[in-house]
Amino acid sequence: MGLSSSPDVVVVVLDCGRNVDFPGGPEPVSSMPFLESLRGESVVFPRAVSPSAWTVPGHASLFTGLYPWEHRVHMKSVLKLDPSLPTMASLLKEEGYATLSLSANGFVGPEFGLLSGFDQAAWGVWWEKFLRLPDRREPIESTWGPGKARPADPSGVQPSQERDQGPGRGRGVAFRFAHSLVKGKDPVWMGPLANALNLGVQRVRAPSPGSRFPISPWIEPTLSRWLRARKPEERIFCFVNFLEPHEPYIVDSHQMSNPWTWGRYALQRTDKASFYAGRWRPSRAEFRRLRTLYRSSLGSLDARLRTIVETLRATERWENTLFIVTGDHGQAFGEHGYLFHAARIWEPVVRVPLWVRWPRGAGGGGTGTGWASLIDLLPTVLEAAGISRPLSPVHHSLSTLISAERPEPVYTMADGLQGKAQVERIAPQCVPTWDTPWVAGYSGRSKLLFDVEHDRWSAYEVESDPREERDLFPSDPGRWGALAEGVRLSASRLTMDPPKAVTADVDALLKSWGYD
Repeated sequence: MGLSSSPDVVVVVLDCGRNVDFPGGPEPVSSMPFLESLRGESVVFPRAVSPSAWTVPGHASLFTGLYPWEHRVHMKSVLKLDPSLPTMASLLKEEGYATLSLSANGFVGPEFGLLSGFDQAAWGVWWEKFLRLPDRREPIESTWGPGKARPADPSGVQPSQERDQGPGRGRGVAFRFAHSLVKGKDPVWMGPLANALNLGVQRVRAPSPGSRFPISPWIEPTLSRWLRARKPEERIFCFVNFLEPHEPYIVDSHQMSNPWTWGRYALQRTDKASFYAGRWRPSRAEFRRLRTLYRSSLGSLDARLRTIVETLRATERWENTLFIVTGDHGQAFGEHGYLFHAARIWEPVVRVPLWVRWPRGAGGGGTGTGWASLIDLLPTVLEAAGISRPLSPVHHSLSTLISAERPEPVYTMADGLQGKAQVERIAPQCVPTWDTPWVAGYSGRSKLLFDVEHDRWSAYEVESDPREERDLFPSDPGRWGALAEGVRLSASRLTMDPPKAVTADVDALLKSWGYD
């Protein structure tokens, strides 16, 4: 297939997007009209699993088609992608694609090696989660690849002055004051403060009902400028990460019936470190409020996805675009008593939405049969682009899983606590509970879970028991022989490397983004 007939490729990750709260999932969700219309052009894979319970290993698997114990980007190993490993961006770039990464999550940046193969990239900074700037049209942090200078083309990804001057400098006094309040403070009161600051901005800048506060609002205009600067015959690969479903959550005052309701949600604590340390056990009401806030955050994603597709249509690329929407992992809101993500691999944490819109909507409205994984995105993209490349035998183009079962299991893992700061904030007696790897395998109708450090097993028929309430392992441990062998092998590979020291810069980044 020649480059001119190859499709454009756009992959959108909804950070913390969990399948159960997404259209097409097992439960009713709020209206998302654009996604509902996109469903008719897409194939939905309801049995999609992320290989990891948190951002960095999950994205590394998406880009490389490898499990975490293969690319070794996890807390028990190096936590930085080897630049010699082929990635989706580097392989497409070799075939003449222009490549762009736009991520609201700053982890998809240079510290973790996740920009390999991208010509241009921009990524969010941590305080964008807290302070919403609806007028921002320029990225905060930008790069143009190894050894490249900033582009002279004014329609390229342009740097903001803050890249040279540091966050907040060069801006108004009010912004600098607000940023100084939020920076580095205790998460217990960071959320309420951020909600109060954003309420003021919302009432002044966007008083009409229905207005939203996107994280990293520069993504859509940056993508539009970049696409319009490309020649029509030039094929493109664009990766986008949206962060709205990630904690902490900003309360939309227009969705609350009165100030008291807004206050109750705005004051809802979200500090995961206190949860891990045993200092805070959310009540059922708190878990419900957190899930309500999570679901509310998904509403803005519907409009943001619409904007991306409208830009592709305006640049006459949509018909020949392979468009993939997925999540890097999910979120827990009280399932098995767990909160958020990273240290456990219960279903809400690793089951993610996965929609594939092939060029011209081929197969639209269909539903995939087999178990799918983020490692399958790379062969799917290469197949659509007509690129022949020897790849791992355990991942498959998603086109083969539409009407067939997967011939081998899929796996997922959690690699313990994220960074030194998170360990240091937890009492020593709590660390063994959380700083232990878990591995799970899926096959047929079943899921087998393995707590590696404590050598504990559990098993569930997740098709009929999606809440994982009936552990089948104790009654028949011999039933899981073949699957248990694969899980144990994966666990041994996950823990075979001695833990490497996390650099101070990387640990500070983990802490700033909430992994503390």
